[in-house]
Amino acid sequence: MRDYFERSRHPSYGILLAIPLLLLYELGAAVMNRGGSFAVRNGADVAVRRLLAAIGIQSTLAVSAALIGIGVLVVVREQRRDPVRLELRIFAWMMAEAAGLALLFGTVVSGLTGAMLNRLPLGLDMLPVTDGSSALLALAAQAQLSIGRTLVLSLGAGLYEELVFRVALVPILAGLLIATGRVQRNTAWGMAVALGSLLFSAAHYVGPFGDPLALGSFLFRFLAGVFFCLILVARGFGIVTWTHALYDVFLALGPGG
Repeated sequence: MRDYFERSRHPSYGILLAIPLLLLYELGAAVMNRGGSFAVRNGADVAVRRLLAAIGIQSTLAVSAALIGIGVLVVVREQRRDPVRLELRIFAWMMAEAAGLALLFGTVVSGLTGAMLNRLPLGLDMLPVTDGSSALLALAAQAQLSIGRTLVLSLGAGLYEELVFRVALVPILAGLLIATGRVQRNTAWGMAVALGSLLFSAAHYVGPFGDPLALGSFLFRFLAGVFFCLILVARGFGIVTWTHALYDVFLALGPGG
């Protein structure tokens, strides 16, 4: 088990495990959006596409190729600097771990959300706690999406929201805070995680398909952002992306989905 935990945290394993998630999302999006009046895509995916479009990378094929190419380059670099033996059984155990974390995730975060709300002054603690950690559920309810499109959005949320909010945003925020010279390194990272999680939660209420703002759901998503950060640090990119994606899939397929 020690060998598994050490090897599965290696960037090579994380990136290679995330690539099939990207391919499944893009394939599903192509099938589900075919012939539709509008294309349904994850909001973080749209943000990445706009950024890449600014440098001339616009088509879906080009975006996917660019992301996979960057991932492969990172893997090659890591394998040269810190080689690790790649085995299918490790990938299988990583998927099993992500599924287990996804099953536990909602219960843990909902419990913490409820406990925190119960400590609020009378009146505020009566606000409902919603167990919807992704905007895809609001999107499905408001736009009457098919279950297929909802599941596709689940996969996209796992990949692109982790890429945007955890892999990119949190380090950028930490770097800016450290650059001021007024915040110690550990404090800066803690503040970056908190601020990144606030922005992650707030993003679910923006746009025509955003949720109605509610304290319970906002707090749930904030805590979810913090937990995803912890999973990323402790278990790596591949496991956190699949944990996020599978949680959303389980939520969509559950009784309330």
